[in-house]
Amino acid sequence: MRYKIHNAICIKDKDDRNRAKALIKEQIPRIERVVQSYPKNLIVDFHFNKDDRLSYSFSALINLKEGLVFVKEKGENIEGIIFSLFDKLKLQLSRKIHKERKQYLRRRRQNRTSEFIDHFPELQESKKEESFDLSNQLLSIILREISEYVNRRLKTAEITTAIRRGKFNLQEILDEIYLIAYNKIPDIPEKALNNTSWIYHITDEYLAELFEEVKFENKNIKRLGDLVETDYKSNQDRYTINTDKKIIPLEDTDGYEELSQVYMANDLFLGDTENSILDEITLKLNQQQINDFIKKEIDKLPLNKRTIIDLFLIDQMDIDEISSIKKILNSEVEAVINEVSKDLEKKLLSHL
Repeated sequence: MRYKIHNAICIKDKDDRNRAKALIKEQIPRIERVVQSYPKNLIVDFHFNKDDRLSYSFSALINLKEGLVFVKEKGENIEGIIFSLFDKLKLQLSRKIHKERKQYLRRRRQNRTSEFIDHFPELQESKKEESFDLSNQLLSIILREISEYVNRRLKTAEITTAIRRGKFNLQEILDEIYLIAYNKIPDIPEKALNNTSWIYHITDEYLAELFEEVKFENKNIKRLGDLVETDYKSNQDRYTINTDKKIIPLEDTDGYEELSQVYMANDLFLGDTENSILDEITLKLNQQQINDFIKKEIDKLPLNKRTIIDLFLIDQMDIDEISSIKKILNSEVEAVINEVSKDLEKKLLSHL
Protein backbone atom coordinates (compact mmCIF):
# COMPACT_ATOMS: atom_id res chain seq x y z
CA MET A 1 0.00 0.00 0.00
CA ARG A 2 1.23 3.48 -0.88
CA TYR A 3 0.09 6.88 0.24
CA LYS A 4 0.31 10.48 -0.97
CA ILE A 5 0.03 13.67 1.04
CA HIS A 6 -1.49 16.64 -0.76
CA ASN A 7 -1.31 20.33 0.12
CA ALA A 8 0.67 19.91 3.34
CA ILE A 9 2.12 23.33 2.50
CA CYS A 10 -1.05 24.89 3.93
CA ILE A 11 0.46 24.11 7.34
CA LYS A 12 2.64 27.21 7.45
CA ASP A 13 4.87 26.25 10.36
CA LYS A 14 7.58 23.94 9.02
CA ASP A 15 7.98 22.01 12.29
CA ASP A 16 4.23 21.45 12.53
CA ARG A 17 4.18 20.29 8.91
CA ASN A 18 7.01 17.82 9.46
CA ARG A 19 5.37 16.49 12.63
CA ALA A 20 2.12 15.95 10.71
CA LYS A 21 3.92 13.99 7.98
CA ALA A 22 5.80 11.92 10.56
CA LEU A 23 2.56 11.13 12.40
CA ILE A 24 0.86 9.99 9.19
CA LYS A 25 3.82 7.70 8.46
CA GLU A 26 3.59 6.34 12.00
CA GLN A 27 -0.14 5.60 11.65
CA ILE A 28 0.02 3.99 8.19
CA PRO A 29 0.81 0.44 9.51
CA ARG A 30 -2.63 0.42 11.18
CA ILE A 31 -4.22 0.72 7.75
CA GLU A 32 -1.79 -1.71 6.12
CA ARG A 33 -2.86 -4.42 8.57
CA VAL A 34 -6.51 -3.85 7.66
CA VAL A 35 -5.85 -4.30 3.93
CA GLN A 36 -3.61 -7.33 4.38
CA SER A 37 -4.53 -9.89 1.68
CA TYR A 38 -6.78 -7.35 -0.08
CA PRO A 39 -6.76 -8.18 -3.82
CA LYS A 40 -5.62 -4.79 -5.06
CA ASN A 41 -2.63 -2.53 -4.49
CA LEU A 42 -4.16 0.46 -2.75
CA ILE A 43 -3.18 4.11 -2.67
CA VAL A 44 -4.35 6.39 0.13
CA ASP A 45 -4.63 10.07 -0.78
CA PHE A 46 -4.42 12.41 2.20
CA HIS A 47 -5.51 16.03 1.72
CA PHE A 48 -4.84 18.98 4.02
CA ASN A 49 -6.78 22.22 3.76
CA LYS A 50 -6.96 25.31 5.93
CA ASP A 51 -10.58 26.31 6.45
CA ASP A 52 -9.87 29.58 8.23
CA ARG A 53 -7.14 31.22 10.24
CA LEU A 54 -7.15 28.54 12.98
CA SER A 55 -8.99 25.48 11.68
CA TYR A 56 -7.69 22.71 9.40
CA SER A 57 -9.44 19.90 7.56
CA PHE A 58 -7.76 16.56 6.90
CA SER A 59 -9.29 13.92 4.63
CA ALA A 60 -8.40 10.49 3.25
CA LEU A 61 -9.60 8.78 0.09
CA ILE A 62 -9.08 5.12 -0.87
CA ASN A 63 -10.42 3.63 -4.10
CA LEU A 64 -11.29 -0.05 -3.51
CA LYS A 65 -12.31 -2.64 -6.08
CA GLU A 66 -16.01 -2.01 -5.53
CA GLY A 67 -16.29 1.51 -4.23
CA LEU A 68 -14.40 4.10 -2.27
CA VAL A 69 -13.75 5.01 1.34
CA PHE A 70 -13.73 8.71 2.20
CA VAL A 71 -13.33 10.21 5.65
CA LYS A 72 -12.76 13.77 6.83
CA GLU A 73 -11.91 15.52 10.09
CA LYS A 74 -11.79 19.20 11.06
CA GLY A 75 -10.17 20.97 13.97
CA GLU A 76 -7.53 23.33 15.22
CA ASN A 77 -5.23 20.65 16.64
CA ILE A 78 -3.44 18.99 13.70
CA GLU A 79 -2.27 15.96 15.68
CA GLY A 80 -5.75 15.47 17.10
CA ILE A 81 -7.47 15.44 13.72
CA ILE A 82 -4.85 13.03 12.30
CA PHE A 83 -5.42 10.52 15.13
CA SER A 84 -9.19 10.90 14.83
CA LEU A 85 -9.14 10.47 11.06
CA PHE A 86 -7.07 7.28 11.22
CA ASP A 87 -9.56 5.80 13.70
CA LYS A 88 -12.42 6.63 11.32
CA LEU A 89 -10.48 5.34 8.32
CA LYS A 90 -9.69 2.01 9.96
CA LEU A 91 -13.32 1.43 10.96
CA GLN A 92 -14.82 2.36 7.59
CA LEU A 93 -12.19 0.42 5.66
CA SER A 94 -12.78 -2.68 7.79
CA ARG A 95 -16.56 -2.49 7.23
CA LYS A 96 -16.17 -1.94 3.50
CA ILE A 97 -13.77 -4.87 3.03
CA HIS A 98 -16.07 -7.09 5.07
CA LYS A 99 -19.01 -6.08 2.86
CA GLU A 100 -17.01 -6.77 -0.31
CA ARG A 101 -15.96 -10.18 1.05
CA LYS A 102 -19.58 -11.16 1.76
CA GLN A 103 -20.63 -10.02 -1.71
CA TYR A 104 -17.78 -12.00 -3.27
CA LEU A 105 -18.67 -15.17 -1.36
CA ARG A 106 -22.32 -14.80 -2.33
CA ARG A 107 -21.42 -14.36 -6.01
CA ARG A 108 -19.00 -17.28 -5.86
CA ARG A 109 -21.56 -19.64 -4.40
CA GLN A 110 -24.21 -18.53 -6.88
CA ASN A 111 -21.77 -19.07 -9.76
CA ARG A 112 -20.76 -22.50 -8.49
CA THR A 113 -24.38 -23.54 -8.03
CA SER A 114 -25.14 -22.39 -11.59
CA GLU A 115 -22.10 -24.30 -12.82
CA PHE A 116 -23.29 -27.46 -11.14
CA ILE A 117 -26.81 -27.13 -12.56
CA ASP A 118 -25.43 -26.37 -16.04
CA HIS A 119 -23.08 -29.35 -16.05
CA PHE A 120 -25.22 -31.86 -14.18
CA PRO A 121 -26.44 -33.45 -17.45
CA GLU A 122 -22.79 -34.10 -18.41
CA LEU A 123 -22.19 -35.69 -15.01
CA GLN A 124 -25.22 -37.93 -15.47
CA GLU A 125 -24.03 -38.88 -18.95
CA SER A 126 -20.50 -39.67 -17.77
CA LYS A 127 -21.98 -41.83 -15.01
CA LYS A 128 -23.99 -43.81 -17.55
CA GLU A 129 -20.85 -44.23 -19.65
CA GLU A 130 -18.91 -45.24 -16.50
CA SER A 131 -16.35 -42.55 -17.26
CA PHE A 132 -15.07 -41.94 -13.73
CA ASP A 133 -12.00 -39.91 -14.77
CA LEU A 134 -14.17 -37.37 -16.59
CA SER A 135 -16.68 -37.22 -13.73
CA ASN A 136 -13.90 -36.83 -11.19
CA GLN A 137 -12.44 -33.89 -13.10
CA LEU A 138 -15.85 -32.26 -13.50
CA LEU A 139 -16.67 -32.73 -9.82
CA SER A 140 -13.29 -31.41 -8.67
CA ILE A 141 -13.93 -28.19 -10.60
CA ILE A 142 -17.64 -27.73 -9.93
CA LEU A 143 -17.42 -28.65 -6.23
CA ARG A 144 -14.07 -27.02 -5.52
CA GLU A 145 -15.24 -25.28 -2.34
CA ILE A 146 -15.24 -28.73 -0.76
CA SER A 147 -11.45 -28.77 -1.02
CA GLU A 148 -11.31 -25.67 1.20
CA TYR A 149 -13.73 -27.18 3.72
CA VAL A 150 -11.91 -30.53 3.85
CA ASN A 151 -8.56 -28.80 4.24
CA ARG A 152 -9.87 -26.86 7.26
CA ARG A 153 -11.35 -30.05 8.75
CA LEU A 154 -8.10 -31.94 8.21
CA LYS A 155 -5.93 -29.26 9.79
CA THR A 156 -8.20 -28.94 12.82
CA ALA A 157 -8.26 -32.71 13.35
CA GLU A 158 -4.45 -32.61 13.33
CA ILE A 159 -4.35 -29.62 15.71
CA THR A 160 -6.53 -31.40 18.29
CA THR A 161 -4.40 -34.55 17.78
CA ALA A 162 -7.52 -36.52 16.87
CA ILE A 163 -5.38 -37.77 13.98
CA ARG A 164 -1.63 -37.88 13.56
CA ARG A 165 -0.18 -35.03 11.50
CA GLY A 166 0.46 -36.23 7.97
CA LYS A 167 -1.60 -39.42 8.37
CA PHE A 168 -4.03 -38.43 5.63
CA ASN A 169 -3.41 -36.84 2.25
CA LEU A 170 -5.84 -34.08 1.26
CA GLN A 171 -5.98 -35.03 -2.41
CA GLU A 172 -6.66 -38.68 -1.59
CA ILE A 173 -9.52 -37.65 0.70
CA LEU A 174 -10.99 -35.43 -2.02
CA ASP A 175 -10.72 -38.21 -4.60
CA GLU A 176 -12.64 -40.52 -2.28
CA ILE A 177 -15.35 -37.90 -1.70
CA TYR A 178 -15.68 -37.35 -5.45
CA LEU A 179 -16.00 -41.12 -5.91
CA ILE A 180 -18.82 -41.22 -3.35
CA ALA A 181 -20.49 -38.25 -5.10
CA TYR A 182 -20.01 -39.98 -8.46
CA ASN A 183 -21.82 -43.08 -7.21
CA LYS A 184 -24.66 -40.97 -5.81
CA ILE A 185 -25.24 -38.92 -8.99
CA PRO A 186 -28.33 -40.93 -10.03
CA ASP A 187 -29.86 -40.46 -6.58
CA ILE A 188 -29.44 -36.68 -6.27
CA PRO A 189 -32.97 -35.18 -6.15
CA GLU A 190 -33.69 -32.32 -8.52
CA LYS A 191 -34.51 -29.91 -5.68
CA ALA A 192 -31.02 -30.51 -4.24
CA LEU A 193 -29.43 -28.97 -7.32
CA ASN A 194 -30.28 -25.46 -6.11
CA ASN A 195 -27.40 -25.60 -3.62
CA THR A 196 -24.43 -27.80 -2.77
CA SER A 197 -25.44 -28.75 0.77
CA TRP A 198 -25.75 -32.40 -0.30
CA ILE A 199 -22.00 -32.65 -1.04
CA TYR A 200 -21.19 -31.13 2.35
CA HIS A 201 -23.41 -33.74 4.00
CA ILE A 202 -21.60 -36.52 2.11
CA THR A 203 -18.29 -34.99 3.15
CA ASP A 204 -19.27 -34.76 6.82
CA GLU A 205 -20.38 -38.39 6.88
CA TYR A 206 -17.17 -39.59 5.24
CA LEU A 207 -14.85 -37.50 7.43
CA ALA A 208 -16.69 -38.55 10.60
CA GLU A 209 -15.89 -42.17 9.80
CA LEU A 210 -12.35 -41.44 8.60
CA PHE A 211 -11.14 -39.13 11.39
CA GLU A 212 -13.20 -40.61 14.25
CA GLU A 213 -13.12 -37.19 15.93
CA VAL A 214 -16.26 -37.77 18.01
CA LYS A 215 -14.74 -40.87 19.57
CA PHE A 216 -11.57 -38.89 20.32
CA GLU A 217 -13.53 -35.97 21.80
CA ASN A 218 -15.54 -38.25 24.08
CA LYS A 219 -12.26 -39.36 25.65
CA ASN A 220 -10.51 -35.96 25.63
CA ILE A 221 -13.22 -33.28 25.80
CA LYS A 222 -11.78 -31.70 28.97
CA ARG A 223 -8.30 -31.57 27.43
CA LEU A 224 -9.37 -30.24 24.02
CA GLY A 225 -8.59 -26.59 24.78
CA ASP A 226 -5.16 -27.43 26.20
CA LEU A 227 -4.33 -29.60 23.18
CA VAL A 228 -5.18 -26.76 20.79
CA GLU A 229 -3.21 -24.20 22.83
CA THR A 230 -0.16 -26.49 22.88
CA ASP A 231 -0.30 -27.01 19.12
CA TYR A 232 -0.66 -23.29 18.39
CA LYS A 233 2.28 -22.37 20.62
CA SER A 234 4.54 -24.89 18.91
CA ASN A 235 3.39 -24.06 15.36
CA GLN A 236 2.58 -20.32 15.41
CA ASP A 237 4.19 -19.68 12.04
CA ARG A 238 1.82 -22.10 10.31
CA TYR A 239 -1.43 -20.38 11.20
CA THR A 240 -1.86 -17.38 8.96
CA ILE A 241 -4.56 -15.89 6.79
CA ASN A 242 -3.07 -17.26 3.57
CA THR A 243 -4.62 -20.43 2.20
CA ASP A 244 -2.59 -23.35 0.96
CA LYS A 245 -2.71 -22.70 -2.77
CA LYS A 246 -0.44 -25.64 -3.65
CA ILE A 247 -3.11 -28.04 -2.44
CA ILE A 248 -6.38 -26.20 -2.85
CA PRO A 249 -7.40 -25.32 -6.41
CA LEU A 250 -8.62 -21.73 -6.16
CA GLU A 251 -9.90 -20.03 -9.27
CA ASP A 252 -9.04 -16.51 -10.35
CA THR A 253 -12.42 -14.83 -10.11
CA ASP A 254 -12.19 -11.47 -8.35
CA GLY A 255 -8.90 -11.97 -6.56
CA TYR A 256 -10.61 -12.34 -3.16
CA GLU A 257 -9.43 -15.92 -2.59
CA GLU A 258 -7.25 -15.16 0.43
CA LEU A 259 -9.96 -13.06 2.04
CA SER A 260 -12.45 -15.91 1.55
CA GLN A 261 -10.72 -17.97 4.25
CA VAL A 262 -10.59 -15.22 6.88
CA TYR A 263 -12.50 -15.10 10.17
CA MET A 264 -13.85 -11.58 10.73
CA ALA A 265 -15.31 -10.10 13.91
CA ASN A 266 -17.96 -8.35 11.79
CA ASP A 267 -19.75 -11.69 11.31
CA LEU A 268 -20.09 -12.23 15.07
CA PHE A 269 -21.74 -8.92 15.94
CA LEU A 270 -25.09 -9.16 14.20
CA GLY A 271 -27.12 -6.48 16.00
CA ASP A 272 -26.97 -2.72 15.48
CA THR A 273 -26.58 -2.24 19.24
CA GLU A 274 -23.28 -4.14 19.10
CA ASN A 275 -21.61 -1.77 16.64
CA SER A 276 -19.80 0.09 19.41
CA ILE A 277 -18.31 -3.18 20.70
CA LEU A 278 -17.25 -4.13 17.18
CA ASP A 279 -15.65 -0.71 16.70
CA GLU A 280 -13.68 -1.14 19.92
CA ILE A 281 -12.34 -4.51 18.76
CA THR A 282 -11.55 -3.24 15.27
CA LEU A 283 -9.60 -0.27 16.62
CA LYS A 284 -7.55 -2.29 19.10
CA LEU A 285 -6.87 -5.48 17.12
CA ASN A 286 -5.72 -5.92 13.52
CA GLN A 287 -7.34 -8.41 11.14
CA GLN A 288 -4.56 -10.99 11.51
CA GLN A 289 -4.96 -10.98 15.31
CA ILE A 290 -8.76 -11.28 15.02
CA ASN A 291 -8.51 -14.12 12.49
CA ASP A 292 -5.96 -16.07 14.53
CA PHE A 293 -7.86 -15.62 17.80
CA ILE A 294 -11.23 -16.70 16.39
CA LYS A 295 -9.69 -19.66 14.56
CA LYS A 296 -7.96 -20.92 17.69
CA GLU A 297 -11.13 -20.64 19.78
CA ILE A 298 -13.19 -22.42 17.12
CA ASP A 299 -10.63 -25.24 16.98
CA LYS A 300 -11.29 -25.84 20.69
CA LEU A 301 -15.01 -26.47 20.12
CA PRO A 302 -16.60 -29.92 19.87
CA LEU A 303 -16.90 -31.14 16.28
CA ASN A 304 -20.59 -30.37 15.76
CA LYS A 305 -20.38 -26.78 17.02
CA ARG A 306 -17.07 -26.22 15.26
CA THR A 307 -18.33 -27.26 11.83
CA ILE A 308 -21.60 -25.32 12.19
CA ILE A 309 -19.86 -22.05 13.10
CA ASP A 310 -17.21 -22.65 10.43
CA LEU A 311 -19.84 -23.04 7.71
CA PHE A 312 -21.53 -19.89 9.02
CA LEU A 313 -18.43 -17.69 9.27
CA ILE A 314 -16.19 -18.89 6.43
CA ASP A 315 -18.62 -20.34 3.88
CA GLN A 316 -21.26 -17.71 4.76
CA MET A 317 -24.04 -20.32 4.65
CA ASP A 318 -27.47 -19.48 5.96
CA ILE A 319 -29.43 -21.38 8.62
CA ASP A 320 -31.41 -23.46 6.10
CA GLU A 321 -28.29 -24.63 4.28
CA ILE A 322 -26.45 -25.61 7.46
CA SER A 323 -29.56 -27.38 8.73
CA SER A 324 -29.73 -29.33 5.47
CA ILE A 325 -26.07 -30.36 5.76
CA LYS A 326 -26.27 -31.38 9.42
CA LYS A 327 -29.76 -32.89 9.19
CA ILE A 328 -30.91 -31.01 12.28
CA LEU A 329 -33.59 -28.40 12.98
CA ASN A 330 -33.08 -24.75 12.07
CA SER A 331 -33.58 -23.86 15.72
CA GLU A 332 -30.68 -26.13 16.70
CA VAL A 333 -28.39 -24.42 14.19
CA GLU A 334 -29.45 -20.98 15.43
CA ALA A 335 -28.83 -22.03 19.04
CA VAL A 336 -25.26 -23.11 18.25
CA ILE A 337 -24.49 -19.95 16.25
CA ASN A 338 -25.87 -17.68 18.99
CA GLU A 339 -24.07 -19.55 21.77
CA VAL A 340 -20.69 -19.66 20.03
CA SER A 341 -20.95 -16.09 18.71
CA LYS A 342 -21.71 -14.70 22.17
CA ASP A 343 -18.86 -16.70 23.69
CA LEU A 344 -16.43 -15.49 21.02
CA GLU A 345 -17.57 -11.89 21.54
CA LYS A 346 -16.79 -12.10 25.27
CA LYS A 347 -13.42 -13.73 24.68
CA LEU A 348 -12.47 -11.16 22.05
CA LEU A 349 -13.34 -8.32 24.41
CA SER A 350 -11.35 -9.89 27.25
CA HIS A 351 -8.44 -10.25 24.81
CA LEU A 352 -8.22 -6.48 24.24
